[in-house]
Amino acid sequence: MKKLLSLGIAAAALALTCAAFAYPTLTGPTGLVLQPSTSVVGAGALDVAVDFLLTKRDPEPTDTEAIRVLYGVIPGLELGAAWLPEGDVSTWDINAKYKFPIEWEKFQLALGADGGSVMHPNGSGGTKSDGIYDVTLVTSYPLVEKMLKVDLGVTASGRPVGEESGTKTIAGVTGFLGADLMLPYGLSVVGDVSTISHALQTPTLPVGLAVRFAPEEIKGLTIQAGCENMGTYSNQYSFLVGAGYCFGGGEEKEMKNDTMMKK
Repeated sequence: MKKLLSLGIAAAALALTCAAFAYPTLTGPTGLVLQPSTSVVGAGALDVAVDFLLTKRDPEPTDTEAIRVLYGVIPGLELGAAWLPEGDVSTWDINAKYKFPIEWEKFQLALGADGGSVMHPNGSGGTKSDGIYDVTLVTSYPLVEKMLKVDLGVTASGRPVGEESGTKTIAGVTGFLGADLMLPYGLSVVGDVSTISHALQTPTLPVGLAVRFAPEEIKGLTIQAGCENMGTYSNQYSFLVGAGYCFGGGEEKEMKNDTMMKK
């Protein structure tokens, strides 16, 4: 029975060779739906992704696009940018992440940072810009090699909050847990959930879930569909669909390093 199980896992792993191309989060760095993972794009690769989001909001739904670009500068280091326009409000972000070239008991470690701005009308016909930032430390572990990886991280964030006297930036710390399950035929399922931050005034758990498809016939292409709730409002969630393409053929695969680093 154990031999049959081992053969089944090996056969599934062979079918997964194109299922795990890195894909950016909705806000920029390579990762899951909302949260970054330890994966980065390969050196010299350019990754471009666009997702369309239909957000349920009162009194009516709104449409948002999430446009992201990532570039692998050197092995382990990626730089990127993201733009999310939504009506008269738009958010831009610049991000960087470094995956440390070390491994302990199959654990991998990455450190990321991003900063940007939320631009919105100021009420007098002009535009106001409020700064945002995140610093994230994330570790990953392959529960089942080349099939199931979990990510655990902590993020220190700064977000603008409106008050009677104006807008100020508040800081808070959150933790998150994510997973990437790789299935046959180029399919994978990714998801993440974060803790509530009273300091950042998130009333609900930020949760993301998506299915990704990397067709073997088109190397570098990844398509995803799913839903997310960024935790901004209890009655807000978004359905999303998008695609990304890696130019340069050097994109790192999610679980590739487990065997490479042992050689």
